[in-house]
Amino acid sequence: MAQKKESLEYGPMRFLKKLRQDRGLTCYGMAKKLGLLVNTYVNYEESGRRVDLVKLSDMRKSLELTWDEIGSLIDREVLKIKKERKIDVD
Repeated sequence: MAQKKESLEYGPMRFLKKLRQDRGLTCYGMAKKLGLLVNTYVNYEESGRRVDLVKLSDMRKSLELTWDEIGSLIDREVLKIKKERKIDVD
């Protein structure tokens, strides 16, 4: 019988907190910079609220990041989640 792989589903985008702190912004300041309600931003940062590609693109531009930088941040976040949940890391 094949072993079922655990789904990562959605996790908090903790890298947003680091980006925010590196820029010296509060949650309010970051939300304003990204054109979001504060609650929406906090949910991205803490609870794993899903972000659509259009919003991700807007966030990338607002934070002056390249797609490679965003991809790298997401890859590192996924690796952390896999380690926390003890999922095989490829």
